[in-house]
Amino acid sequence: MNKRYIRKNLAIFIFLVISSLNVGYVIYAANGSATKNAASTIQNLTKYEIDNFFLIRQCYENVDKPGLIKNDLSLMSEDCERNIRELSDLALRYKVQPPVFKKDYTGFLMEGYAAIRAGLGEAGALKALHTTNTYILKQYRNALDKNLPVEVKDIIGRICETKKRHLQILEGHINARN
Repeated sequence: MNKRYIRKNLAIFIFLVISSLNVGYVIYAANGSATKNAASTIQNLTKYEIDNFFLIRQCYENVDKPGLIKNDLSLMSEDCERNIRELSDLALRYKVQPPVFKKDYTGFLMEGYAAIRAGLGEAGALKALHTTNTYILKQYRNALDKNLPVEVKDIIGRICETKKRHLQILEGHINARN
């Protein structure tokens, strides 16, 4: 065997060893605390988003007449659905089962609060939705402060901006009624 052949095969062997070590590192990193934290955070935010979707639909039903408010609530509902899909896809990438698309305990509490406020009329329903969206936005902001992978923070950041826009829309409707 010539030296060139040996060097070439040795280089391939070293490359394969290094590659396998890198794969091992990636597997280790995938099981690291940042990833576990990301998976848990993604699941929690998805649950909040699902609960918010049902809350928006409830508020939509409490609005008396068609018009700008119903249109905005419909758009907010579509944003929630998109956020749920995006977070669910992200959960699957982190090997975590996304939450089922139904209300959980928190969702029932939010809905109960909204129902009580909706008893005060359309303005009450909008204020209840504003309160819960403020809480959910806080959860997204808290998530941005965590040690999470960049791709997760990017998605959470985009959704956070959507939530801010929703709050501005709700504030506009509430202030217009006062």
